[in-house]
Amino acid sequence: MPDAAAPNALVSVIVPIYNGEAFLADCIESVLGQSYPYLELLLADDGSSDRSAEICAQYALRDARIKFLRLPHSGVSAARNAALAQARGDYFFFLDCDDLLHPEAIGTELRLMQEAGCEIGAPDLYNVPESFRLDAPPAPSDPDYLWLSPETTRAIFTDTGDFNLWAIGGKMVSRHAASGISFPEGVPLAEDTLFLIEVLARTDKPSILLLGKWYYRRIHQNNAIHRRTFAARENYLKSLLRLRDRSWELFGTVGCWELRSVSYVFNWYRESEERPGLGHPPDKVRQLLLGLLRDEYAHLIPFKRRFTVCLYMICPSLYQLSKKLFWAIHKLFTGEGDPELHGLLPKPPPSS
Repeated sequence: MPDAAAPNALVSVIVPIYNGEAFLADCIESVLGQSYPYLELLLADDGSSDRSAEICAQYALRDARIKFLRLPHSGVSAARNAALAQARGDYFFFLDCDDLLHPEAIGTELRLMQEAGCEIGAPDLYNVPESFRLDAPPAPSDPDYLWLSPETTRAIFTDTGDFNLWAIGGKMVSRHAASGISFPEGVPLAEDTLFLIEVLARTDKPSILLLGKWYYRRIHQNNAIHRRTFAARENYLKSLLRLRDRSWELFGTVGCWELRSVSYVFNWYRESEERPGLGHPPDKVRQLLLGLLRDEYAHLIPFKRRFTVCLYMICPSLYQLSKKLFWAIHKLFTGEGDPELHGLLPKPPPSS
């Protein structure tokens, strides 16, 4: 096996798949079309009921770099873990089966990581519609990137909630940094972020954030972010709380996750009160919110957030009045109004 710092270091591209036939061929083609030749592609099918396994098998017969793992349905974490167990690479690159890569993505990310001695690399996630097709994009001659110290990486990761860092898509991790770490199984959401937290706690090397259109994240109705049922929202809350707890254990900070949890459930509660047709019982959501306001980390939530939440639960009309007054004063001094209203205001006609 080549040395991780060598120009021919092997990269294992790991793609978990579950009923992804609509976009899978495009995803695979974008990997096989990479300019960097020293890679293997592990396709881990998580018991798909569509043609995904058939597509994987066909590609595996055509290209010796492809390893097809046909697995019983056990979830995305189990699929990634099975692929990690068989990966031979010096680096692991993670890709979702509905996403696409620029032809220079893997080679560019690896080169920058090696030049700076990094163990973690990440690209911007460039969102594209489900109809998007990748047509030989031009190769950037001089890529823009950010070099981040370990302390800065952890601060950005825990404190800002930057989705570019939280999601596993496009992440390249050295074998050394990921050794002994697996994706938590049985966790419905944010299992990838939990994995990345463990990697960040392990490494004392800098990271690279690659800027620009390198990783194309396809947005469609099957994305987890579109799931709006009570169970899906409750699972999302649980994922935020897991991240909070693990962040506290590893870094001694709850990061942004405690505040995000309260804000998420507060908005959920308001929506359940104001839109009863959603079928989310306000009393249940209220109890979730009260639980957050009473937990051991509640004192770390900014006073303004705690005050507004409590005010709404006591008297919604007074909350609405105080909110309007606040944004009226804010606009008077800054010229900026309530951001929640921006999407509701009519757009001005285009200037001639």
